[in-house]
Parts: sequence; C-alpha cells; structure tokens
Amino acid sequence: MFAKIKTAYFFLFSYQRSLFLIGLFGLSLAGCSAGSTEAGAAAEQALERVPLAPMRVRVALVERGAFALSRFATGTLSYRHQAQVRSMAAGMLTYLPLRNGQRVQRGELLARLDDSAQRLALAQAQTAFQEARTELNGLLVEYGGKDGDTLSVSARILEALKVKSGYMRSYHALRQAEYQLSLTRIVAVQSGMVAGLSLKENQFVQVQQELCLLVSDQDMQVVFHLLESEALIAEVGMPLSLAPHAQPNLATRGVIESMNPLVESNGLVRVLASVQSVKQSLLGGMQVRVRLEKNIANQRFVPRSALLEREGRAVVFTLRQGRAHWNEVKVAYENEAQIAISEGLQDTDTVLVEGHETLAHDATVEVLNPKPRQQP
Repeated sequence: MFAKIKTAYFFLFSYQRSLFLIGLFGLSLAGCSAGSTEAGAAAEQALERVPLAPMRVRVALVERGAFALSRFATGTLSYRHQAQVRSMAAGMLTYLPLRNGQRVQRGELLARLDDSAQRLALAQAQTAFQEARTELNGLLVEYGGKDGDTLSVSARILEALKVKSGYMRSYHALRQAEYQLSLTRIVAVQSGMVAGLSLKENQFVQVQQELCLLVSDQDMQVVFHLLESEALIAEVGMPLSLAPHAQPNLATRGVIESMNPLVESNGLVRVLASVQSVKQSLLGGMQVRVRLEKNIANQRFVPRSALLEREGRAVVFTLRQGRAHWNEVKVAYENEAQIAISEGLQDTDTVLVEGHETLAHDATVEVLNPKPRQQP
C-alpha cells in the first residue's frame, strides 16, 4: 500500500514540474518576440529617416512645329525601259559577241544567224524579177509603147501589162526575200545594258525565241504596297527614300508617280515610284526598304525615348520641381526618332528621355542636363 502511494506521488510531482518548465519556456519566447518586434520597428524608422538617392535622368524640351511623318514598306526595283531581244527567224547563231552587263547602242548588231538559205532565196527572187521586167518591156512595145518606157502607155494598160508579165508578183517576192534576209541580223532596238543572256554561238534558235533583255539602268522604278491606313497619307508627288536590304547605306531618293485607286484582294494598295538618282549598284529585281516622308504641320512632339508603356498605356514622364510626374499620352504620329503627342502634354513641358525606365510617379530625380537643347 505504501509503495502505491509513493508511486502516485512521484508521477504527480513529475507532471507539475513539466507544467512549470513549459510555462517558463513560453514566457521566454514571449519575451524574445516582443524584443524582435521592437527591434524591427526601430529599424524601419531608421530606414525612413535615411533619404533615398535621386535617380539620375536626362531631359528634353517639348517641341512644336512640322513633324516628319515616316512610313516603311518593302518594294521591288525594276527597269522602267527594257526590251526583249527575240529572234524573228529560225537558224543557227553564227555571231553573238554579247555578254551580260555589256552596254550597247541603239541599232548596234547584237547577233547574226546563218543566212545561206535566205541569200539563195534572194538571188532566185532577183532573177525572177529581172525576167519579169524583160517580159514587161516586150509587152510595152507590143502595145504601142517604147521599150523600157512605162510612161509610153496609159496607166490602165501599164497595170494590165505588169500583171500579165508577172512583174508585180516577182517584185513582191523580191521584197519578201530581202525581208527574210534582214531577219538574220538581230540589232538593238534601244540603248542599254545586256541582261539575261544564256545563249552561245552555234546554238539553234527558234522563231520568237528570246536572246536577252536590253535594260536602261539609268532609269529605274520601284513598286511597293501600303496598308489602307498608310495609303491615306500617301499621294502622287510625295518624296521617299529607299535603300537595298542588303546594302542599307546605299540610299537614294524617289517620288511617287502613281497609286492604284483600287484596294487589292489582300487589303493592300499598289504604289509606283520613280528612282530619281540611280546608284550603280542598284539592280532590277532587288528588294529595297522604302521610307515615305511627309511633314505634318503644327504638331507637338518629343524624342522617341521619352515614351514608355505602363500597364498597357502610353506614358511620358515630365519634370516638375525636381520630381518625375507620370502623364498618360495619346500618340498621333511617329517616326524613327520622334513621336507626335496629341493629348497629355503641354508645349512648356520638359520630358524625361533617359534613366526614367523604372521610375515611379512623383519620384525625386537628379537632372544631368539641366539646360536641354531642342532636338535638331
């Protein structure tokens, strides 16, 4: 009995001791937590008392004036004047002194075909014509006229004698033979540069087979397409610049000559422009980047770097008493270097153009160029 009481007393003592230790540990944790909270609050207050360094930015002035509107398109160069050189007769090429890129003059001999058959036919036609003329002279004498004098008989009788003698038939046959012989000589129909030549001497060509092209590389044009919205600002006489995609530094000027008044099935408008100053390296079929230029009067504009996008909105920061102010704007026009603003800015504003990418509204800034100049 005494042993059981002793055991119960031991367990009761252990339980009370455990509760005491748990309570003591809880009080310690509470003390630590309170100390940590007080330390964190003190640190936050200390940080609030430390001033943040202002963000360094560059600024520019809002400008008003004529805005150079730009639109871009891809076009294809072509030669304004080009002629196909075709063989008008069938035969063997016996003379072909041409090469691609060679310059030729109008009327210059480009190629010659074997003309043996044509020369033989011409000789036969000449003989037949001579025989018919002899026959005509005999008939003139027979009908009361003089030998070789076609005026010695009336016009009605002369026409009848020409038909009867075969003179007219042989005359036309002679002209036909001369024409067929002339077709064996292929001459330049215009001055220009040889292009697309693939034939060689001693090759056989068919009637209407193309030998080459003659292109005038001093007179070129470019064809390009614009969206409907872009076509609304384009007009005949509008200046443009263009440069090959492969050689962007080889820029030249042009002017719009015509615009198709119909929108094509793909929603584009076809535009044709002349190239005013042809560079030697420009080639027909070359792809070029076309830039349209048009001045829009009385526009308010800023450097392109001033424009930011925040939460899907167009934003420009302005400088007000050393702080950056957020301004939601509406863009009217744009080019490679500037944007025209129709709403959201005043002519007297100064805008941030560098170092403002991560700024918040009303942030303190340090201006690196306090006296900005207007953009050229």
